[in-house]
Amino acid sequence: MLDIENSIITLDAMGCQKEIAKQIIEQKADYILALKGNHSELQSELEA
Repeated sequence: MLDIENSIITLDAMGCQKEIAKQIIEQKADYILALKGNHSELQSELEA
């Protein structure tokens, strides 16, 4: 397992899974995940 504490992790759409985000949080890091158009409800919330 990688030591990612205090890091910012960026992932493309292939890596945008709840379990991956959970692991990043548990290892005390932050993340930036890509949002694809097929998540229209979430995209609308973020744009608002």
